[in-house]
Amino acid sequence: MILPLIADIRGANSQPAPVTDDYSTRIQPIFENHCVACHSCYNAPCQLNLQNYSGLTRGATKLNIYDGSRLKSVAPSRLDIDGRSVADWRAKGFFDVVGGTEPTRTLLMQLVSVRAQHSTTQPKKPASESNFCPAYLDNDGPVSQSTTELGMPYGLPPLSQTEMGALDKWLAQGAPGPSDASLASRRAVPQELQNEIRDWEAFLNGSTPRERLTARYLYEHLFLAHLYFTSAAASGPPAIFRLVRSRTPCEVR
Repeated sequence: MILPLIADIRGANSQPAPVTDDYSTRIQPIFENHCVACHSCYNAPCQLNLQNYSGLTRGATKLNIYDGSRLKSVAPSRLDIDGRSVADWRAKGFFDVVGGTEPTRTLLMQLVSVRAQHSTTQPKKPASESNFCPAYLDNDGPVSQSTTELGMPYGLPPLSQTEMGALDKWLAQGAPGPSDASLASRRAVPQELQNEIRDWEAFLNGSTPRERLTARYLYEHLFLAHLYFTSAAASGPPAIFRLVRSRTPCEVR
C-alpha cells in the first residue's frame, strides 16, 4: 500500500529569501500580487502557472484543458510530474514566455506592456471565456493594436513603473531563477517542528488496519490542502507542508 507522508516542501512565502536572491525578493512577489489569481492551477490560461519558477520556465501552451467539443482525452501536463525539464515541456508543445535577453521581445513583457499602455481598455469577454494563447508569429510580436484588451493582468490595473522596471532588468539578465541557497532555505524543516513532524509521519505510516484506514482518509481529504503547525506560528511566517504519497519514507532534513 502507498502511504501518505508529510513532505518537507514549504510555501513560497514561508520565510524571507536571501537578499542576493533577486528572483524571490523582487520578481516572484510581482506574480503573486498580480498574476496568480488566474495563473496558478491546472486550468490556468494557456496553462501558464506563475506560482513558482518551474511553472514560469515551463511556459504556455495553446491547448485548452477544458474543451467541451473534444471527444478524446489528452495527456496530462502536471507541473513537476509529467515533465521534469524545459526540454520535456517543449516536446509537449509548451512555448517560452521569457526567452532571450531583449525584454521587449519576450512574450511576458509584451503583454504587460500592452496593459500599461492601454490601462482603460476593458476586455470584451470574461477571463474564463478568453482562449487567446499567443506564440511568436512575427517580428512585431503577438499582440497588435487590434488586441489591446488582451494586455496583462487581464482586465485589471497594470503593473507599476517600478514593477515594470524590475521585470525589464530581470529579463535583460536572462530571467534567472531563485538561488540554490534560497531553495535550500525554503525546503529546510524548522528545527522546532522536526519532532512534531516525525510524530505525524509515524502515525500516518502505521501498519495496523485502523492506522492505515485513518491515514488514507486524511490523505484523500487533505492532499490538495496546505498545512501548517500553529505551534510555530508565533515565531514568524508559517512553514507550509502538504501530504504526499510515497512508497518509501522521506527523512526530515
